[in-house]
Amino acid sequence: MRLKSSLTPEEELRELELETRRMRDRGQGSPDRATVLWRGKWWILVLALAAGIATYSVSRYVVSPTYSSSADVVVTAHTVTGGLSDAITASNDLANQYAQVAASPTVLANAASELPDGGRGLSSAISVGTVGDQNLVRVTSLAGSPSLSQRRANAVANAFVVHINAINAQEAADLRSSVERQLQSSQQAIAKAEAGVAKATRNAIRGPRKRSAVLNSVLAAKQTLLASLVTQRQAIISDLAGASVQAQPSVRISAAAGTGTQTQPKPVLYAAVAAIAMALAAGQILILVRLRRRD
Repeated sequence: MRLKSSLTPEEELRELELETRRMRDRGQGSPDRATVLWRGKWWILVLALAAGIATYSVSRYVVSPTYSSSADVVVTAHTVTGGLSDAITASNDLANQYAQVAASPTVLANAASELPDGGRGLSSAISVGTVGDQNLVRVTSLAGSPSLSQRRANAVANAFVVHINAINAQEAADLRSSVERQLQSSQQAIAKAEAGVAKATRNAIRGPRKRSAVLNSVLAAKQTLLASLVTQRQAIISDLAGASVQAQPSVRISAAAGTGTQTQPKPVLYAAVAAIAMALAAGQILILVRLRRRD
């Protein structure tokens, strides 16, 4: 038995047309993602531009800029023995050690005295390290202006060079004083040994023939002692040459800091990232809205 419909013929016809249209849409499929994005390209473009312009404006005019400047200091170790390779290795190792001194309180205090406001905030604005594990120590400074970052880097680099050279000069003076005392003591021992050799020589010449063997043995022993003392003196003289200021490691500025360059923020980069992110988000929202309407 067929139930009677409560719809009028016109309503039944309208329902049939809607059902037919739904079946045709399902058969043809909904527009793909590319089509959806293409249709909404102007909205995506407007939103991306708005996000980029807003981000650029904030980073350019609201956020305080940060500038960076660097000065390079070259460290050269002088080796008494060994070839060029040994000197290079010694210089590189010494640079790694000196880099830890460049940001020490003593160096920063000396640098701060050359800066405005007593170098306020200097310790947190300075970073030091070697360049590629070479004999270059790089002092990098951050500041709110290009000129201040330059002055900070140069002040710390200069204070670092003065500090290291003063330490090396003092160590050379102390070492030289110690070596000179050793040399003086060696000279006295040599003079005493020479006198002993002269006396033993006279005894060997003038002494009785039956004691010649004993006297010659004594002479030989004193001559051996004298030769040993002379060799020791030569070693002390070599140490004395190494104790000169010229033999100490040299530290000098190889490249002074230039005007600081802006490191943060980067308005163009930030604006590009914000625009791309907004474009992707807007496109995803359009696709989701289209899928919800289809369902």
